Amino acid sequence: MFHYLSIILMPFMMANGERVSEKSITGPFDTKAECEEYKLSVENIITLNPAYEIVESLCKQKLPKPLI
Repeated sequence: MFHYLSIILMPFMMANGERVSEKSITGPFDTKAECEEYKLSVENIITLNPAYEIVESLCKQKLPKPLI
């Protein structure tokens, strides 16, 4: 099983002056190829709007341990 992980900066500012970011985990995907296809579709959509910025975009077989 694979999961798609992304961090995307949005064109909105928080009160402290930092840009709003979206952190996302999507999946599971049965194969890495399915995950990579989803990854490419997200990157293509974000590329259409230059106000958004992809910080991280990757497919992982093992998810990172939760921070909580």
